[in-house]
Amino acid sequence: KGVQSLKNGDLFEAAGFFNAVLASEPDHIKALNNLAVIYYEMDMSDKAKSILEKILAIDPDNDIARENLANLN
Repeated sequence: KGVQSLKNGDLFEAAGFFNAVLASEPDHIKALNNLAVIYYEMDMSDKAKSILEKILAIDPDNDIARENLANLN
């Protein structure tokens, strides 16, 4: 549902779904990455960067997070 909300442009609804996942699984990489994308789309680059750095701390070889972080800089 979160991905569909994101595709539909409903960033607040999508963020709610991803935050619900993260409440029970704080290290859920896909939810973290999608939340970072939402923050980026909402012009909240600092929050997006923080999440992407968390992903890379959990999974240093995560190419998606690395690319998204490079796009922020």
